[in-house]
Amino acid sequence: HKYVSKAVNASYGRWENLWSSEKTSVILLESEEDVLDKIRYIVCNPVEAGLVANPDNWPGSLMYKPGQSKIVKRPEIYFKDDGVMPKSSTLTIETPPVLKKIRQSLLVKELTNRINTAISNIKDAMRREGRRFMGVAEVLKQKCSASPRTQASHRNMNSRVACKNKWGRIEAIARNKVFLAEYYKALAIWKETKDPQTVFPAGTYAMRIYNGVNCSPG
Repeated sequence: HKYVSKAVNASYGRWENLWSSEKTSVILLESEEDVLDKIRYIVCNPVEAGLVANPDNWPGSLMYKPGQSKIVKRPEIYFKDDGVMPKSSTLTIETPPVLKKIRQSLLVKELTNRINTAISNIKDAMRREGRRFMGVAEVLKQKCSASPRTQASHRNMNSRVACKNKWGRIEAIARNKVFLAEYYKALAIWKETKDPQTVFPAGTYAMRIYNGVNCSPG
């Protein structure tokens, strides 16, 4: 994110923040169904927004099939020719852990069916509403300084769990409450004693990365 923002800002002669200063939204996908649904959502996003009629037409990177790879070249702007950053990097789509039990060919077929069904529904809705897709050429004409005509909604609930199953969602929320209680208890002890042996619950991230605290296995 750091180098992407620097390269993009350099290409436009900008100096301000590129990304929002808000915290990254990290949502636990509780089940196989929830992961499949989110993959479908991501792939169909430019279609849902009325930008292109098919995800394959999107001018940016959009991959979802396990094993699918793309070689990404280092931008010519911002980076030094003799710098330490590699001249290219390979981006490969990995199968989410919860979906690894599904044979790859069947997984791709399932995702493709979900995506095609969603696209068909979106196109039907746009026809009923008399709307048309912007198209690649118009998308590329958009200015980076342009603003949406509508205002984004704010002060909405910041979800931590996505689970279509009601009881699975309740269980996941309960687990998260237990984690938070254990985390803040350990944090209070660590702040008071600075004891390196203080054990934080499994799933602790920032304290583990930046302060090297011990975490429970899990």
